[in-house]
Amino acid sequence: MAQLPSPAAAHLPRGLFINSPAGQCSIYESGRMFYAAIADSDRYSLDYAEHARIEEIPRGYDFYAFNYHLFTMQRLDTRRVRDLPGLKLTFVLEVAPGDPFILCPDHFDAYCVVDPTIQLGDPRVHAFPRPLAAAKDLPAYEDQGLPIIGSFGFATPGKNFHRIVRAAAKEFDRAIVRLHVPIASHADPKGERAQEMIDGCRAELRPGIELQVSHDYLGDEELVAWCAQNTLNCFFYERKIPGLAATVDQAVMAGRPLLVSDCATFRHIHPYLGSYPQVSMREAIRDGEQAVQAMQLDWNVAAFSQRFQSVLEKHGVLESAGEREEVKLLEPPPPREGVLLFLNHSAENCGIQQYGAAIAAVLEGSERYELQYREVDDVSEYYRACGELRPELIIYNYGVATMSWLNSSVIHGVAARHLGILHEFREEHLSGLCGDLFDHWVVGDARAEPINPHVSHSSRMIPEFAGSAIAGDIPSFGSFGFGFEDKGFERLVAQVNAEFDTAVVRLHMPRSHFSDPRGERARACIERCKKEITKPGISLEVSEEFLPLQRLLEFLASNSLNAFFYDRAKNIGISSCPDLALAVDRPMAVNRCPMFRHLHRIEPSICIEDRSLREILASGVEPLAELRRSWRAGRVREEYEGIFDRLLGRVSASSLEEVLS
Repeated sequence: MAQLPSPAAAHLPRGLFINSPAGQCSIYESGRMFYAAIADSDRYSLDYAEHARIEEIPRGYDFYAFNYHLFTMQRLDTRRVRDLPGLKLTFVLEVAPGDPFILCPDHFDAYCVVDPTIQLGDPRVHAFPRPLAAAKDLPAYEDQGLPIIGSFGFATPGKNFHRIVRAAAKEFDRAIVRLHVPIASHADPKGERAQEMIDGCRAELRPGIELQVSHDYLGDEELVAWCAQNTLNCFFYERKIPGLAATVDQAVMAGRPLLVSDCATFRHIHPYLGSYPQVSMREAIRDGEQAVQAMQLDWNVAAFSQRFQSVLEKHGVLESAGEREEVKLLEPPPPREGVLLFLNHSAENCGIQQYGAAIAAVLEGSERYELQYREVDDVSEYYRACGELRPELIIYNYGVATMSWLNSSVIHGVAARHLGILHEFREEHLSGLCGDLFDHWVVGDARAEPINPHVSHSSRMIPEFAGSAIAGDIPSFGSFGFGFEDKGFERLVAQVNAEFDTAVVRLHMPRSHFSDPRGERARACIERCKKEITKPGISLEVSEEFLPLQRLLEFLASNSLNAFFYDRAKNIGISSCPDLALAVDRPMAVNRCPMFRHLHRIEPSICIEDRSLREILASGVEPLAELRRSWRAGRVREEYEGIFDRLLGRVSASSLEEVLS
């Protein structure tokens, strides 16, 4: 009769570790190492499998731990991973600095990133120490009276084995350089690259320097024993591919002195011992053993297993085990002083997006700050940009609809100051803004008096226009924007129809990505406009193609006058349409809608409630001259730089408005 499991064992969560198919491959070997580190637990059971297709994976487990890699699991449709029950997590090896998603799709519930340097605010991303097992029965190092410099790895680009030979020849009169370059199943099945690399190493030899080469595949324990016989283990990579170099794991386990290049793939090593050539081979031999011992203390199987259990606890698979000693992870690099990250969304057919892109283009001209522009549309892209750039300040071109994924918990873990550009607001709401989402807000309402210490006011910005389009002989009245019911296009058509017998109304009306993707509202607006025409000499021209900025400015420049007659109940910020109309040196008319309140004090008035289109047209561009002089790109850049100075502590002022005064 089969023995029944104990009640405690019957309730243990069951997991399945899924590795790539077996092969002479470092990804596969790393998967075996991960599994060995977490398999033995009294809090869960963990089975092992090697699968490449989602159909092959059995159901019925409480959690699934993948050792996913883009190349070794090409046949795995990661989009269907979500069909599996329970928690789906993956170990991630190929990690760019601060970016765990560069080769790993965003289809898993949690990411166990085997990079102790990665520290993001993303609650799905968990930094792990290296799971280095204690080496057993290592042969004692035998001093042969001359340094033995060792290195190993597959013959993939950027390994720079020849540079090790060159460095040894430079520093020592006599030395042995040992290279172990096995044949890679995936990358170099015929060994052609390996032979090419060895030929390059032989070209660097000098009298007194001996080169020893081996190619037979060695398992982990054999590699550790091989490294233990070297005076110094060296890895001088020069590559920009993601991930940490797994080769140094065996070198650290061997306990012998270690020396690496300044390549980012060794970023977890640099805090312990520096890099070549700042550290010479002789210095590494003298001081490197102590640094390696510190790594062994911080990176081990017990720490890796403990970290894995904490991930299962955070995601509800295991009950919390209470307080435990924190696994030591490396401190994330500090923010880069003077680096700003400007975040926008990617949908170009959006006024908010265009405004943000224009502001970012101006700020990129700053001589005091380095601005990096990124378009992000979800949380993963956000964390990726933050991790890659490590900005001191993040500027958000914010809209509730355009950045619906953003909230205070998302940005909480990012070590930077946060500045939001606010577009949709009522003036009375500004007094209630505080630092609950961003540290500070900026609104481009051209207001001189401060309303709230958490809010700064900037000038509007008129883009530069170098075109020379000229209006035709027949009066033409233009406007542009999405074809919404409150944009007042039909009011413009009715006004032109009432004042003129011969004229053209030209409307540029692209579809809205967010609010009218199929153009239904725009088509209805066009029909309403047609009904306002009662004179045979009045014609209507409508264009719907989305235009880049300069072509849109050309459209505005070809009109006799540009007008914007929004519904007077519309009150959600400041319209950016007049900014563009001001750029082309044509007369402009608006109405008393609150979204044009920054234009209501112009003399003589350009408001249709005060003067007719004929009168405004006859006044020409002189009423707009002062705004065109004031709302220049350079002034906006200076205002933003003042805001940055205050937020980053560059100046001492009681309020941001003092910076701008």
